[in-house]
Amino acid sequence: MIQGSSSSGPGISYSWTAGQGGNIVSGAGTPTPVVNAPGLYTLTVTSSVNGCTSTAIAAVNTNLTPPVASAVPNGIITCAVPAVTINSTGSSSGTGYSYQWITPGGQTFSGVSLQALNTGTYTLIVTNTSNGCTTGTTAVVQSSLAAPVADAGNENTLTCAQPTLGLSGTGSGAPLLTYSWTTLNGSFVSATNIPNPVVDQPGIYTLVVTNPVNGCTSSSSVTINQAPNLPVAAIAAAPSLNCDVTSLNLNATASSTGGNFTYQWTAANGGNIVSGTGTLTPLIDKPGTYSLLVTDLGNQCTKTAFVVVSEDVVIPVADAGPGGTITCTTTQLLLSGSVQTPQNNYSVSWTASNGGNITVNPNTLTPTVNTGGTYTMTVKNNVNGCVSSDVVSVQENQIYPAAVIASPATLTCTTQTASLNPGGSSTVNANYVWTTGNGHFIQPLDPNMPVVDQPGTYTLLVTYQNNGCTASASVTVQQDILNPAVNAGADGLLTCAVTTTQLNGSVVGQSGNFLYQWFASGGGQIVSGGNTPSPVAGTGGTYTLIVTNSANGCTSSDVAVVNTDTQVPAVAIASPGIISCVVPQVQLNGSGSQSGPFIQYNWSTVNGQIVSTSGPNCLAGKSGTYSLIVLNTVNGCSSQQTVTVTDNIQLPTVEAGPSSMLNCTVAEATLNGTGTSSGQNYIYTWSTQDGNILSGNYTLNPVVNEPGTYTLQVTNTTTGCKNTDDVQVLLDTNVPTDIVVDLTRPGCKDNDGVIRFKEIKGGTGPYLYSIDGGNTFVEEVDFDQIAPGLYNLYIQDLNGCEYEENITVPSAPDPAISIEPLFELELGDSLKLSATLPSGYPLSLIDTIIWTPLEGLNFRSNSIQDRLTPYVKPFSTAEYTVRIISKDGCEDRDNVVILVNTEPHIYIPNVFSPWKEDGDNDVFLIFASDKQIAQIDRFQVFDRWGEMVFTDSNFQPNDPAHGWTGYHNGRLLTPAVFVYYAEISLIDGRKLLYKGDVTLVR
Repeated sequence: MIQGSSSSGPGISYSWTAGQGGNIVSGAGTPTPVVNAPGLYTLTVTSSVNGCTSTAIAAVNTNLTPPVASAVPNGIITCAVPAVTINSTGSSSGTGYSYQWITPGGQTFSGVSLQALNTGTYTLIVTNTSNGCTTGTTAVVQSSLAAPVADAGNENTLTCAQPTLGLSGTGSGAPLLTYSWTTLNGSFVSATNIPNPVVDQPGIYTLVVTNPVNGCTSSSSVTINQAPNLPVAAIAAAPSLNCDVTSLNLNATASSTGGNFTYQWTAANGGNIVSGTGTLTPLIDKPGTYSLLVTDLGNQCTKTAFVVVSEDVVIPVADAGPGGTITCTTTQLLLSGSVQTPQNNYSVSWTASNGGNITVNPNTLTPTVNTGGTYTMTVKNNVNGCVSSDVVSVQENQIYPAAVIASPATLTCTTQTASLNPGGSSTVNANYVWTTGNGHFIQPLDPNMPVVDQPGTYTLLVTYQNNGCTASASVTVQQDILNPAVNAGADGLLTCAVTTTQLNGSVVGQSGNFLYQWFASGGGQIVSGGNTPSPVAGTGGTYTLIVTNSANGCTSSDVAVVNTDTQVPAVAIASPGIISCVVPQVQLNGSGSQSGPFIQYNWSTVNGQIVSTSGPNCLAGKSGTYSLIVLNTVNGCSSQQTVTVTDNIQLPTVEAGPSSMLNCTVAEATLNGTGTSSGQNYIYTWSTQDGNILSGNYTLNPVVNEPGTYTLQVTNTTTGCKNTDDVQVLLDTNVPTDIVVDLTRPGCKDNDGVIRFKEIKGGTGPYLYSIDGGNTFVEEVDFDQIAPGLYNLYIQDLNGCEYEENITVPSAPDPAISIEPLFELELGDSLKLSATLPSGYPLSLIDTIIWTPLEGLNFRSNSIQDRLTPYVKPFSTAEYTVRIISKDGCEDRDNVVILVNTEPHIYIPNVFSPWKEDGDNDVFLIFASDKQIAQIDRFQVFDRWGEMVFTDSNFQPNDPAHGWTGYHNGRLLTPAVFVYYAEISLIDGRKLLYKGDVTLVR
């Protein structure tokens, strides 16, 4: 189709013509005719409106060149080459060509080459995408998959006479066959890539025969037996020597034993045998290779075994990381420690000093701290016990600024503003921010001296810019504009008694500093205190108080009035009678004096005795001068008159005598009234309220037997006058009230206790002591050889007073220890033992805890509690004894047996598939319990010709980084059977040798 373009519209017509071989199929009268031949094509466009025409010519060329197709296989399919590539080399190439492959099974694929997995004819179609032309070709893929025949030969037996045997392997089915022998439990002493290798160990031997032309293989196995006359030489794998284990005993106890066998150890590669070269458990202290030769003296058969002892003393590299600084904004810091150890099996602990503090994660590489100080990271290699440490310092900058505001002035009527002074606050590197909730700052605000004009609370926040630490202070600005509330006080009254009066002015309900000024008028006179709140007024009149508040200058005033009353009352006393022993009292009569509701009478005497008063009358009890004052209570004016009263009386003399003392031995006392008036006209009477008179209570010498106050009364029967005197009879209360005893308890032998009297409370010394209920008293305070029991203690003082007290002497508990008798462990495991004491037995009574033997035991500390609970990790079955000794010499013991399964858990695969590269079984490595294995001393892999294709040493199990990936000299080896040797050191010092084969598969 030719696509033309021209004018269009009503009256336009089109006409195509072909030349030079061209041919129009259809559409000659349209803008787009269809043509099928190359040539020149002319378009004529005519307008019917004006008859005008226009022409254009288009050339059509041809492109029918087919592409070139070529398909060639790069080989044939064999057992070694399971797929071949068919290349399109020689075919047309470039961006304008596409390639399609058709397999013998009818499947189609695109691409410049094809991976052929099966034999047959493959078709290639090449297409020129620019002209659609195609070309096809075929390629035939052939195969060679014939497998050889392998025969490992006949079964045979090793003996001491024939310690080696030649295997009889054969192969057929192809020329130039290759041979490869492997074994799981046997041993070769010659090359293994020949048909007839020589062996020296019983086992199953496998022959793999390979056709080198096509890589196809076949296999056959033969069993070589061992005559039952060879001795057994077996050495348990030994653990590595390390920082914890510096020597160990090798263990060959699984070898033949008895009097018919001898043993000889030799050391190589730096090894050293300390002792026991002729035993099954020699002591060694150097890494190296140790060989054991076991000889049967009966048939002279020998067997050799060896074990490799390695050494691991690699110290971990501890790096405590960088330090840092604690500030007010950075209150916690995360330390960043790191560790380098070959095994990457370690434990970490941090300690703080010099003020440091760890908040969380002290046993990780990244603890958190919150104070400055020194932090030490200690790292222990858990595999070999080696330890190292590193130190990091953390600084601390948490210095807080000072925030101080001086007391501001108070706002008053005269003081309208106040300045806030932060002069006591920190200034260097400090920032000030002022705030107020109810006050007001005058703008602009100067942070160093802001000015305010309203009362309220103002707060200053001081911030150190270098560490973010802050401090704040607040101050309250007060305001005082209150006028004083003045009260001049109550009015005053001047009388005969009150010649001056003190006015009491005040400011009501207010405090502060006020100025007072009084002014007198109306005859008033200020005696003193005119400038005080309480002046003294000397005359009646009007007094005005003016008060000024000195803080704000405000004033107020008030008035008080002082009145006068000075009229005196009348007084008159009748003549009195005479006092005698018969008439002990006389009446004084003042009823002639002035009376009335406001009149008061006041009797007084200087040397007499007023018994009672009743209005203007007084009852006098003895001779003397008596005065009556008549007082007008209204005005305080009074009048006074004096009268004298005489007597006729003389009291007898009485003397009750000196005091007496009763005690534990003095039960009675005789009182002594000598010195008392005597004669026929005197009567004596003794009395007591709290004592007891046994006899003689009407004499001067009565007998009493109780402490108390005793009164002697003497009566003159002539005058009737009486007199008394008292005497005290005392009781000595200083008696023993308590004892303090020091008891040394008996030990577990119950005969070495001591009772010691340390202190006596009360009583009078010296004292006597008894521990048998007072049956026997002695002067000694110490009583030894005390056995457990109840003791009745007595003491007796100088006055014979006694005190008793019971004391119980307890018996000492006997020590006892118990422990669970049996535990079972796997090699490398540990457990916590727990020896228990009787319930309630105090730890303070324990002197010593002894464990035997100490091998395999670990104590966290030497405290009693930790000595009772050690951790145990034996490498073989062991029995431990725990023995307890009390401080008083008694002891007990118990035993525990730890059964250890010394069989290690080791697994070595027999096949792996690195060709698949699927992440599953791509690496040939050794699997084992890392708690039981010290290290893999040596791991080697050999091909069937005896060439070593892989080796590694001194590494941990379960690590793909120490396995064989199937590569040798940079090339992935073809599938085959390979032989491996592994020397493995256990943690108990044994070294095990593992031999076998592994098959590398696709």
